[in-house]
Amino acid sequence: GRRWRPEPGFYATDAYSDTAAAFIARHDPDQPLFMYLAYTAPHWPLHVPQEDLARYRGQYRMGWDSLRRARYARMQELGILTPDVPLSPRFPQVVAWDSLSPEEQDAWDLKMALYAAVVDRMDQGIGRVVASLEEKGMLDETLIVFLSDNGGSPEVMPPRNSPYPTDGLPGSERSFPSYDGPWANASNTPYQYYKSWLQEGGMATPFIAHYPARIAPGQINQGTVAHIMDLMATAADLAGASYPTTYAGRAITPSPGRSLVPVLEGKEAAGHERLFWNLMGSRAVREGDWKLVANDRAAAEEPRRVWRLFNMAEDPAELEDLAADYPEKVAELEAQYEAWAREVGALSPAAWDSLRRAARGR
Repeated sequence: GRRWRPEPGFYATDAYSDTAAAFIARHDPDQPLFMYLAYTAPHWPLHVPQEDLARYRGQYRMGWDSLRRARYARMQELGILTPDVPLSPRFPQVVAWDSLSPEEQDAWDLKMALYAAVVDRMDQGIGRVVASLEEKGMLDETLIVFLSDNGGSPEVMPPRNSPYPTDGLPGSERSFPSYDGPWANASNTPYQYYKSWLQEGGMATPFIAHYPARIAPGQINQGTVAHIMDLMATAADLAGASYPTTYAGRAITPSPGRSLVPVLEGKEAAGHERLFWNLMGSRAVREGDWKLVANDRAAAEEPRRVWRLFNMAEDPAELEDLAADYPEKVAELEAQYEAWAREVGALSPAAWDSLRRAARGR
């Protein structure tokens, strides 16, 4: 196809929001509707209209240390966190805010102001989508799920030898900013680590559901461990549909997801017996309160690819590695992981290394 260039003033977040709202406005409210609205915001590059940025400039000069404490207190006040969940220490690779010069603090304030403005613009668009549902009389009978695909990202942009223009104002189309590890550490409060790690800071993400016809307002579920794959089962359950077993004459692998409808309705529901993860050489398994994790990327004093064991009921912030105390549990969970990896064809860390070497050789 041909390369398409947007007109001056085009902003992707607004385009997604307005297209979604218009789709709802055209829809026959007597017919079912499914929409997957996948914003790129707040992924880098943090592009945002300057008037949105101006509202947040200077709002983060309290720094990431104070922001983490404030967010932690607020989450406990709202009941999102139980009192026994501790605030993890500042990530070791993040310096104390008070050690920065005023000029450095101002530069970091700009990064977080960009991030906040990007989120604000997305929130405005979501409001227009919700208003469109309300205008069509569909809001009460529509399940809306808001979630993220990973924790805050420590990635620093622009990349080395970047082909992207960086000679414009921060947030403009000729810039390529990110908010980097220190602010991502604040975003992931109270947990440690980031996107691309399999600690909770990288994978415990927001899941907000709105469905007035079925969900009582104000509920907070702190105990259910769910997975993105559960959304398919949930949607099929709500629609009264069955997951197909064949397509075009070929058998379909059964979906491992479980319906979250009982959870959304505030009822007790059996969760997954075990969950497994494989991410670019990192591995993890969760069974009940136990979580075994080995990260491919070394960080702080953590050894690379070494299994670490946590009791998530007693240590939800993953601060105390119990692998040396429970070697039998480590061996048991590792064996379960390896069996799952063979079943689904998950790549081993060595296979990931081979792929990386091949990529570097191109």
